[in-house]
Amino acid sequence: MPVEHAPSNPLPPSYVPQGGTSYRVKDGDDWYSVARQFQVNVAQLIAFNFKTNRPEEVNWYLRRSVGCNKPTNDGDNWMFSSSASPGIIYIPNRVQTATAVTIIHSTATMSWIDPRLYDPEDLPEVDRGGNPGSYVTRTTVLGRQVYRFANFLEAYIEVSNQSEIIDAGFTGDSDLYYRPSFRGIMPRKYATIRDSQENLDGKSVRFVQTVGCKTISPETIGSRDAVKKTDTMLGIHPNWGGPIGVQFENLASHLGEKAAENFSVFPPIWTELELVISTDGSFSSALLRHSLFPSCSYYEQMYTVELLASNSERYMQADNYDAREEIKEWRASGWGPLKSRFPGPTAGNPWQVPDPRILGTDIRPRPGIPEDDPAYDR
Repeated sequence: MPVEHAPSNPLPPSYVPQGGTSYRVKDGDDWYSVARQFQVNVAQLIAFNFKTNRPEEVNWYLRRSVGCNKPTNDGDNWMFSSSASPGIIYIPNRVQTATAVTIIHSTATMSWIDPRLYDPEDLPEVDRGGNPGSYVTRTTVLGRQVYRFANFLEAYIEVSNQSEIIDAGFTGDSDLYYRPSFRGIMPRKYATIRDSQENLDGKSVRFVQTVGCKTISPETIGSRDAVKKTDTMLGIHPNWGGPIGVQFENLASHLGEKAAENFSVFPPIWTELELVISTDGSFSSALLRHSLFPSCSYYEQMYTVELLASNSERYMQADNYDAREEIKEWRASGWGPLKSRFPGPTAGNPWQVPDPRILGTDIRPRPGIPEDDPAYDR
């Protein structure tokens, strides 16, 4: 059943937009083909008829006002047909002054640690659900639940009635979404890197967003344990040792953090997304570079041509990267500057975070299992 939602202040059933010409829809028509036939912007055509570009509200008007009675193949939207009654939409006069239209689209990645990598000593924190699934909703992407972190890229362009781009940018929801790591310790979030550039022909804008974070559970636990041991040795209560006691605690915290870094530390995890939005409402997206670990599921916004210029609430998995074989390489080479400009799993990280380990490797391997033992990689 098509997804519908009545607008908060719906237009009357008899509403006819001023300065428009009626058009009887037929089999084979869609918003894009009608817009192309009359040489108007598809987003402005939809807004001219219903004063909205929200998919669920457009569906509501298509059924109530246009009388559409046939759903699209995926069942999410109403489509034009000869059986629609009254089956009338309105074409705006190309020379009339029209309000600018905002076109919004989005894409996402959800990164997750494969549960098959669980190890109580070396990797105690995994994502039990594994792959987030073939289809997800916006609520899931922004929900901070079924993944390690998510990169949600959402952007807009504002188009004049002359199909000129007059504004463009990222929405407020476009950002990194992540949740606590081992023992409920929040990861360290790195500054979101964004870039946007209008195409030379003035018909589209390319948006790129890179987000990432780093678990600091080993360092934080090491720091806390060192402070506790120092307090015990000095016979003081936490933060009650006066200036000298606080100095000892700060030193212990620093040394504990540095020691933990050399025994178990993890590089940043990150993804880089691209989204291109055009003045006719069309768009494309791509997963560019990403860290060698963890696994990463890339999602494209679902749409049908009937709602091409609208921002859907549903996403379909377009690609999935399995990082199980890359965890050792990531821990060794996920530090420092990026090593490649080409799309795909990439060594290094966008913030050039250096390897804090003195020897460039963990001081000791997993307890009880030599590195040359085949069981070490399981």
